[in-house]
Amino acid sequence: MGKNNQKTIGIITFEKKDNRVKGSIGSSRIRGQWIWQNWHEAEEFMIGKKYETVIFQKVYWLMFANAFKGIKIFDICDPDHLDGQPVIEMINLCDAVTTSTQALADYYRQFTTKPIYYIPDRIDLNEFKFNRKGKHEGRGKKIVWFGYHHNADNIEKTLYYIREKLLELTIISDQQIIFGGENRDYQPKFIKWSWPKCLIDLAKHDFAILPTYLKADMRQRYKSNNKDLYCWALGLPIAKEPNDLERLLSPEIRNEEVEKNYQKLKKWDIKYSIEELKGVLIDVQKARKTRK
Repeated sequence: MGKNNQKTIGIITFEKKDNRVKGSIGSSRIRGQWIWQNWHEAEEFMIGKKYETVIFQKVYWLMFANAFKGIKIFDICDPDHLDGQPVIEMINLCDAVTTSTQALADYYRQFTTKPIYYIPDRIDLNEFKFNRKGKHEGRGKKIVWFGYHHNADNIEKTLYYIREKLLELTIISDQQIIFGGENRDYQPKFIKWSWPKCLIDLAKHDFAILPTYLKADMRQRYKSNNKDLYCWALGLPIAKEPNDLERLLSPEIRNEEVEKNYQKLKKWDIKYSIEELKGVLIDVQKARKTRK
């Protein structure tokens, strides 16, 4: 901790650097806001303020990273090389890298000798406790899918099974999704994603449907389980496979799933990510002293 409780760590998020709507980028909340809200030494990055450490959360600010002489951590949660981002250039300008999945860590280790640490997405449990769903009763009827609209093909492949079970689907996304082809006559209810209202919207449903991604999907193989964590914290069971739709119609099964998943949450508290980040900073400080 800095002297007099000074904030010595600045976290600059993708959301802020890219001028996105506040609260609209999940990774910036999970790997930025929830970190600084629970870490006395950290805060949201402020331009012009002096920091001992800067964490670049999915931020490609090469000029500043080159000029800044303090500790630099590059945090990456997506396979941004697929979008042509200067991932390796940014890694080379930083002391260490943190990733949201083991798959990302393994991939980028092929291109650098910089230390790469896998720090999974975790959640601030306090954000969810007041919206947690109560006991499940009656046959499951209302289901929900949530995510960015460009991932809609993942939910579209399940529509046949959803319609077969006479389930009412709601989509919570950044923009309206219109299905075509054989599903053009089936348009689910749409709710625009808005934080934290989305927590209330999600908890109104009997279960979420988050289909397992195809192994051939290059981008999704690098994704974390943060959507699962949201559901676990809200008391919302999750259907991953077609057979789950039938199974989760039962309120008894849904309540069993809720209890089982809630017990898992203990290790997904954001405090563990902060402890791991502290360990990264200790490693970097030692490495810098060795090089002197």
